[in-house]
Amino acid sequence: MSFGKALKTIMPLVAALALAAAPAKAASCPPDKAVYLFGFNGARTNYTEGNSDSGNRVKFETSREDKPVWSVEGEIYCDDIVILCTLQLDRPAGAKERSDADNDDNPDGCSKFILAVTEIYDGNGGEFGTGKIAYIAFGGVAAFAIACRNVIDLRILDKTRLSDGEREGIFIMPPYVRFSSCGR
Repeated sequence: MSFGKALKTIMPLVAALALAAAPAKAASCPPDKAVYLFGFNGARTNYTEGNSDSGNRVKFETSREDKPVWSVEGEIYCDDIVILCTLQLDRPAGAKERSDADNDDNPDGCSKFILAVTEIYDGNGGEFGTGKIAYIAFGGVAAFAIACRNVIDLRILDKTRLSDGEREGIFIMPPYVRFSSCGR
């Protein structure tokens, strides 16, 4: 199965998981103070945002037993004309920007893959997009993190707490996060 077909197969599952999640308390605090969570298989991933000159800096940090195990950072860019926000994960230090898909550091399609970001509101705001953010969904990020792991600057914080899959290089990024708390 090709990379593109695999992603097309996974995307409906990711959307279904995001919508079937337990209700979340909606975020009513500034984005740079909000903490979002995703729990899976004994691990907990915290998602936080901060500001930068070019976009919103974001951080995914996965913990086990309340100890950080690995993290990934990136930026969210929003286009006001197309009304689309995308996530770009940081590349390893010293990695060259490449557009060719025929090398080991850039598996087929990784440089051109778009990771859409969707904010899901609680519905109490009246007009579209005026409520409070309850969830943030990341289209295709789980599949991207597995297929394109060589082009992501993933930082291992505690090797002793890695899962068996993570020891083999399979790091599961959350398909969505739900609002957890305000203040950090």
